[in-house]
Amino acid sequence: MVNSIGTAIGRDYSTITAWEAATEGDLVSMDVISKGECYNDSQFKEHPTISGSITDNNHYVWLTTGSGESHIGIAATGVTLTKTMSGPILTINDKYTRLENLEVFDATSQMVQIFGEKCLLNRLILHDVFEGTILNISLGGSGTEVRNCIIYNGNNAGIRANDDAICKNVTVYNLRTNGVGFHVQGATLTVINCMATNSTTKAFGAFGQGSFSAESKNNLSDDDSAPGPNSLHFVSASDLFKSIVQDQEDFHLKSGSPAINAGVNLSNEFMDDIDGQLRSTFWDIGADEFIASKIPGVPQLLSPANNAIDLPPEITFSWNILPNAEWYHLQVSEESNFNTIFFEDSLITQTKKTVGSLPLRKTFYWRVRGLNSLGVGSWSSVRSFTTTEVLLEPPILVSPKDKEINLPPEVTFTWEKVEGALKYHLQLSEDREFTTLIFNDSLITNLEIQFGPLELGKKYYWRVRAGRINYMGPWSEIRSFTVTPVILLSPVLIAPQNGSTNISPTVTFSWQTVEGAQKYRLQVARDSTFNFNSLVFENGNIKSTEKKVGPFARGQKHFWRVRAETNSVKGPWSDIWSFTTGTVTIVDSLNDKPVEYALYPNYPNPFNEMTVITYSIPYFDTITMKIYDLNGREIKTLVQGAKNPGTYRIRWDGRNNQGNQVSSGVYFCRMQTKKFKMTRKILFVK
Repeated sequence: MVNSIGTAIGRDYSTITAWEAATEGDLVSMDVISKGECYNDSQFKEHPTISGSITDNNHYVWLTTGSGESHIGIAATGVTLTKTMSGPILTINDKYTRLENLEVFDATSQMVQIFGEKCLLNRLILHDVFEGTILNISLGGSGTEVRNCIIYNGNNAGIRANDDAICKNVTVYNLRTNGVGFHVQGATLTVINCMATNSTTKAFGAFGQGSFSAESKNNLSDDDSAPGPNSLHFVSASDLFKSIVQDQEDFHLKSGSPAINAGVNLSNEFMDDIDGQLRSTFWDIGADEFIASKIPGVPQLLSPANNAIDLPPEITFSWNILPNAEWYHLQVSEESNFNTIFFEDSLITQTKKTVGSLPLRKTFYWRVRGLNSLGVGSWSSVRSFTTTEVLLEPPILVSPKDKEINLPPEVTFTWEKVEGALKYHLQLSEDREFTTLIFNDSLITNLEIQFGPLELGKKYYWRVRAGRINYMGPWSEIRSFTVTPVILLSPVLIAPQNGSTNISPTVTFSWQTVEGAQKYRLQVARDSTFNFNSLVFENGNIKSTEKKVGPFARGQKHFWRVRAETNSVKGPWSDIWSFTTGTVTIVDSLNDKPVEYALYPNYPNPFNEMTVITYSIPYFDTITMKIYDLNGREIKTLVQGAKNPGTYRIRWDGRNNQGNQVSSGVYFCRMQTKKFKMTRKILFVK
């Protein structure tokens, strides 16, 4: 419902005596005739925290309630609040209370006292208190905000802030005995677009360690006390009106618009000639032009997702923007009915809020609603989430060591296990800030990963963090290393001797150590070309200088060679030696199966249409073979399942799991079983 109170500047508030009934959730506007016409009799009652004398049977206090919040108004039949009241007219103790659209005059003491935190006073007109009255509005609860109010013909202080508060668009005029327009003592008061004139002591005064905040701005006074940038001080009222109309639109004085309380003779001291007319006028910084608006709608929750699990103890909640919302109200509870509140904030001005120190292994519920000066919108749907079971520690890096040099272009990164981790995230960069990532994989399930080739002579930085389903722990330390080329010599072969015959089908190959080698590659073929069709065995991850291989075919000549390698550098091949196996026996033929796991080089390589990948397994085992790109992303699953012992071949046509042709470049074929894993580089050229 559109609120009809104060729809335009110039409304004569002296004629407003009560508010009419409305639909539930809206503010009430004009002319309540009797209690029976209110929308909910049970809500039409005195608020228990409002004190003061409301003795006339025709006066009522209405209340609409929500969780942690109230709307308060005064309903009457044909009269306003008058001097029949004694003591403070309204004392509000509840936090988050709103008091709106009310005129109070002829009071004998304080008009409004606020002790509740984060209350809102909006569109109040307070005037003509009896001489000797102490205060007009007293603010004793932190975080209270006063908006769009007019206070005139009062005493002592227009606004008295004893706790931190905010005033926006508030006008204080003609304070009598010891008058201070805006009085702050022992607290911090923020004043924006506020005016104070004709105060007998000071327009804006700070006392007893009180102060006006650095956010104060655009204020106006008839002395030199208006705080903040863009504030004005003036002497001549006539000159003031002209300058504001012409140059200071922010103060909302508009030529030709009738003032609030037009026709009421507030004072003969200020005569202005706006539009060529000489008249007594009360200026209206406070009221502004009130544009008809609606109560905010229902927010759509964005993050975290409903029923999310394994979330960290610090979470940022987010939701969509509501066009009519001035701020938002977030509640987080361990109960779905929100009987108890773990966290609450009803003055959020953005569409997100970070909440920390959430206990582990707990399920929470959260919701949001929008608010504005017209009222409170409906709550959003309720979402739930569960926090993680364990806090993850930063991983301890193992290798390469920090500032290590002379590393090969293909580097193996290793780190220690983190308790509770389900995955790891490795980043490799050319800069310490990790703005340019060379490698970025957040789905690593092992404690090591190999990557390369890296550019020779370059310095690199790396770091790792542990993760769970929806939670990533802190990063490890940052380490650096430098890649330097390594010169490898060709190995010297030892056995079997070149040209030897009648060799057992299971052969033990041996060679001399090569300095700087991290591993050795052994090839055995049926001819000395070692091409794909003649190759019968290859292993490029031999860590020692001896390897037992077989069984080979009986009665055939074989050729073998060895080279030393690092993770990125390949040395020259050794000499090519040959041997011939002995004749076949029945017992030997039954044992012709692989004696070790092997992933052979694909052929052809490079390829552009089809390549064949050969692999061997010596036992019944579950095997996974996949193709990955340079960034570690899975491209194609070639094999996944259990296999009997044997040697197998599989073809890859350069297409991904979706059947699309991949782009030209370097790819990696990774074979993995429970006891074996190996990776080979494949070059695809269109």
